Amino acid sequence: MNKRIVPLLLLLAGTLVCARLWAQGPPPPASLQSLANLTEGTWEVDTTFANGERFHQRKNFISALNGHALTTQTKGTVDMETQEFGLRNEGMIVYRAADDTIVFMEADVFGGVTEGTVTIEGKDIYFDYPYQGGKFRDAWIWVNRDEYRYEIRAWQDGEYSQVYLAAPMIRLEATAFEAEYR
Repeated sequence: MNKRIVPLLLLLAGTLVCARLWAQGPPPPASLQSLANLTEGTWEVDTTFANGERFHQRKNFISALNGHALTTQTKGTVDMETQEFGLRNEGMIVYRAADDTIVFMEADVFGGVTEGTVTIEGKDIYFDYPYQGGKFRDAWIWVNRDEYRYEIRAWQDGEYSQVYLAAPMIRLEATAFEAEYR
């Protein structure tokens, strides 16, 4: 009797392992795994644009679809007159297998939609997108695990034509604010 049970138990264990692997799906693309540092906290920048206008933003990246996508939520100025701070944008970053590209889309409370591509060079992350007839690049330039140099730049003919903002983007400690996103 024991000689029959052992092979059956091995077959059952193998079936369970295969079922678990099938349920998890394929591993996330390596390119999206490069964004994992962003999912560990809330990121904040509080500075001024080159024209002197204040820019304050808190951004959260949340792993989605078993690591095959990230959702984003951004708090910032939602009323230009009162400078009210609140949920301003929500979006998604995904790997598009058809052309081996990371793409993003963000919708804002003003009815705008921004779409573009994400490029990763080492630990630096670049979001390229069209905006008001021009091409722009948001650069997250790696400083250390808890800080990036955040820049908003105009992009023309493969070169920067103007830098609108350059400031530290700092990871905040886990707070009640971060819990709002989870």
